[in-house]
Amino acid sequence: MVRYKQPETQQTQMIVLNFEELFPKEHPLHMLLTTVKSLDLTEFDANYDNGSQKGGRPAFPVDRVLTAIIWHLLYGCQSMRQLERDMRMRAELLFIMGGLVVDHSTLSLFHHRHSKAIQNLFTQVVFVGTQAQFIDFENVTIDGTKLKAYANPSDIGTQEELEKKLKAIESLCEKRLQEWKEITEAEERQRHEKATLKLERKRERIKESADFLKENKERHRRHIYEPECQKMKDGMGHLLNGYNAQVAIDEKSGMIVHADVTIEENDKAQAVPMIEGVENVRDKIEGLQGKKTKFKLDAGYSSGENLDVLKEKDVYMPDDHFRHEPNDADALTFTYD
Repeated sequence: MVRYKQPETQQTQMIVLNFEELFPKEHPLHMLLTTVKSLDLTEFDANYDNGSQKGGRPAFPVDRVLTAIIWHLLYGCQSMRQLERDMRMRAELLFIMGGLVVDHSTLSLFHHRHSKAIQNLFTQVVFVGTQAQFIDFENVTIDGTKLKAYANPSDIGTQEELEKKLKAIESLCEKRLQEWKEITEAEERQRHEKATLKLERKRERIKESADFLKENKERHRRHIYEPECQKMKDGMGHLLNGYNAQVAIDEKSGMIVHADVTIEENDKAQAVPMIEGVENVRDKIEGLQGKKTKFKLDAGYSSGENLDVLKEKDVYMPDDHFRHEPNDADALTFTYD
């Protein structure tokens, strides 16, 4: 009879990882870590206040956290909860963090606290790409995509819709309170109290969003848990709660040289800010100030106002007026600088 080795899945095991063997010198992980360490991260230091006499816990090393987030994103994972789990299991992240594990709430706080500093790192990364002669700013293509928010579609609404929900949830809270008063069993009473508190927190969120829309008439809708997202259509015409992400790509390298996220559904309003954003990054790099860059945008950015504002720049942008008439030979008219 054939005999097989039996795996010991129920037994605690100690596994030794040889990082030098797993990640030799030519492994891209070392290059990524070296690149992040070479960046000026002093702007991140200004966001902490644990070096004074007041004390405070030591912060997680910025270069390591940034490297871990970037490495995780390269694998297509955007979840901070998943990153926390992977820090305990994946050898690359164990190596990057040196065994430190950052919980998902701290990772989210890291992004929120350093949002401006992270955005400013773009210029430094572009500088590194330019120095390595990957990026030349000769031709830059700009386009947008809709990003879905991690938000329940039923929790977004207009001021009128939120005020209706507020009345309904206030009535429900009152009903639950009366039910709680009639419960005598301690365990059931505690369970009911937790559910009522959850409703109360939701009521506060709805009230806050309704009041915001009442004061800010330019906003038509607001999500009670993710207030920055907006209802918009994606490229397939499907409605989603999300954001309009704009990226500018250097054609030679395929690298992003500028990016922005907005809740404006229409791309027309993003043409000028995106072009000016690329020029601002380019002009911060020594030797590239005032360089002539050719910009390419699709017809979704075209408008009479944009054509007028951008007439002095080298911009290729098909006229939006004709894009729905592909069979008309006279419609194949494109607008240049």
